[in-house]
Amino acid sequence: MSDYLKMTLHWSRKGAPHGNLSTYLETCAAFEKGPICDHCQIYGHGQFHYYHGKYKRNCICFICKQSKEIALFFKKRAASTKRTHLLKYGEIGDYDIDEDYLIELNDDQGHLCAVLKIRLRFDSKEHCMASVDRINNSITYTKMNVRITCLEVNTSAKWSPFDIHYLIEGFFQPDPTDSQLESYYDEYSMFEDLKTAYDSTKPGASRRTRSLEGEKEISFIFLVLLYFFQKGRSWYTRAILGVPPHERHITHHPSAASPERLNVLKDYTLENTVLIDLRCQSSNYRSTYTDPEDYDEGDGNWTEMKFYYVMYAQHCCHSKPRILPMYYEDWLADNQELETIKLKFSKKNTDE
Repeated sequence: MSDYLKMTLHWSRKGAPHGNLSTYLETCAAFEKGPICDHCQIYGHGQFHYYHGKYKRNCICFICKQSKEIALFFKKRAASTKRTHLLKYGEIGDYDIDEDYLIELNDDQGHLCAVLKIRLRFDSKEHCMASVDRINNSITYTKMNVRITCLEVNTSAKWSPFDIHYLIEGFFQPDPTDSQLESYYDEYSMFEDLKTAYDSTKPGASRRTRSLEGEKEISFIFLVLLYFFQKGRSWYTRAILGVPPHERHITHHPSAASPERLNVLKDYTLENTVLIDLRCQSSNYRSTYTDPEDYDEGDGNWTEMKFYYVMYAQHCCHSKPRILPMYYEDWLADNQELETIKLKFSKKNTDE
């Protein structure tokens, strides 16, 4: 582990550290590899403030620079949530959020995802991009009903704060036996769920911004076989797929099975389709990019490596003292060996 990764930060509710401020700022500067202006040294208090002169226009301080980016980002998000609100009907509550509130909420969260505790990005076309998520979709964008999450978590199936602990604990559990798997298939009504999941793979062509590569090859029977091939577990998180009988009343249940295209630019082909839990069926706009094949640009799609990154971030969050996690791209660059092992393992399973 590199030296700057070992630098630890104590965050309070406002994101500021307990202890010596100058030490904290020096740590931030080393971590971000950027300078700090005199104003932030005196008044910054460890936060990415946007109040001092609405940023010092030409300041190269990394705090001032990121403050400008964050403010512009949330100004756009506040506008987009307002437009979304105007299109909705029958929601409870009055819309009452704005740019300043979102910036304050982001500071409260320490610039980390409210659910996964990973470091957020504040620009479009990036992995782990910040997103304004409603905790309860039946209530509009109110101050008590919004949180800042990464785009990967802003899904139709709502993540709870306890989901990630449940998923990490289950990740290392052994696969169900064949008899257990058959029992789950019947108990969780997987026949009906997979039928619904298959129907979801037939959207109208008019909903796509560009045509997909290849032709759709999957069938309902294929999804049933895929369920047993994956041992009834999600491809990314290894969560047990299916809705327990006593929770079938929950619309968009997080553990419901959902077909996923590994490459969002290709159609549902046999080699490009897996089953995941609905909580990981995130929005992905790669097909709208000018060059969708440019993987230097990020997206909101889940991968196996992203879930490993989330486990790393959770470890940082629960360390004493806490460790500020690396950005996903930096962590990925430091863990190429793990990615290679995963790819070899996946290929071996496919060959078998």
